[in-house]
Amino acid sequence: MIFSRAKTGTVGEKHAARFLKKRGYAVIDKNWYNKKGKRCGEIDLVCRTGDTIVFVEVKTRTAVPGQNIIPQEQITPHKLQKLQRVAELYIKEHDLWNKKWRFDAVAVYMHNHTVCDIHHIENIEKNVLEELKAQLVAEKTRLEEELSRFATKKRDGDYDTDFPADLGSEQSENAIETEEYIDNRALEQSLEAQLRDVMDALAKIENGTYGVDEETGEDIDIDRLHAYPAARGNITKK
Repeated sequence: MIFSRAKTGTVGEKHAARFLKKRGYAVIDKNWYNKKGKRCGEIDLVCRTGDTIVFVEVKTRTAVPGQNIIPQEQITPHKLQKLQRVAELYIKEHDLWNKKWRFDAVAVYMHNHTVCDIHHIENIEKNVLEELKAQLVAEKTRLEEELSRFATKKRDGDYDTDFPADLGSEQSENAIETEEYIDNRALEQSLEAQLRDVMDALAKIENGTYGVDEETGEDIDIDRLHAYPAARGNITKK
């Protein structure tokens, strides 16, 4: 018997709920979505542990020998931001603003329709978004420091490459300094373009649109973002 994708997901969610219950979580809602207004998405499981509400994203897939178990795989930053909006609607509808809340991931691995492994990672929002944001902030600092070596930052945030102030009387010396200035101008443009990408990515994290391909509107692959957090889109396959 071959399960459909929807059936596989449903089976995985049942096993994930059972797994969490055994670890002391109370499952208080399943497959919740906002029934008023525009539907924003769905939360697989809503649980409670102590005073914390836990919104759980369940991923079910077929086990592959030697496969690394990464529960947050394919849970992109944009997906997390959509979950954040749905979670806020849940909190509002149930008046739970006085509660702490977080996002977890549970990966259910199956072989021949039998569960062979389950992994649980807490606080995936912190693990994914904060890691990428930290990389972007570090890259912003690096780029600004690199630019400051040979360029001056203007009021509008752009940079101007410093022109040699002490051109000598020797033509050969002037030629070298002029050539260095031209090289720095090219480097300035390259570094500024990278800095714009980084700044735009940080702004997108703040407004909830980070991780979306600017051309297709699809989620950017998480591996792509880990490799280059300021990516504006997926790599086009030829």
